[in-house]
Amino acid sequence: MSHHNADNWRSQYDRMTRWFDRLRVVLREDVLTDSELDFVYAFFINCYHLRDWLNKTPNSRFSQKSIEDLFSKDEASEALKLCHDIATGLKHLTLSRPKIDANFAVVREYVAGGGEKWLILADGKKWPIEDLAIDCMSAWDEFIRNAPIDRRTTSERERPR
Repeated sequence: MSHHNADNWRSQYDRMTRWFDRLRVVLREDVLTDSELDFVYAFFINCYHLRDWLNKTPNSRFSQKSIEDLFSKDEASEALKLCHDIATGLKHLTLSRPKIDANFAVVREYVAGGGEKWLILADGKKWPIEDLAIDCMSAWDEFIRNAPIDRRTTSERERPR
């Protein structure tokens, strides 16, 4: 088994967490370079792709329907819906089926006294990138923590830590 998938969906969860940590470090900078902004994009791509890993892990305790509901129901996580749009927009350039806004924008807002704040503009709202990333992580953590455990199909590795 390859290192990249040795722990099933947890490999992707851990990778997403590492990108989250990097995102938080670069957002502390007064000004972001394009290379540092790539860390932001990498987080949202890895965050969205956790859904695929949860769906494809053999004998997973997560149903495909419950995972899809995170992104599609009216009461679904706004943060994960916007994460979908960001990740899919970065992959395909345009969105044919956005969850929130096909024309979202990644922008910087200059802060009085120097520096800048990075935001996602979507659906007429400003989403501070760090807040959005925190909300995405929280939504995944809540989903993973609250998913029912089927002890007949769930390996010890899949049980919540």
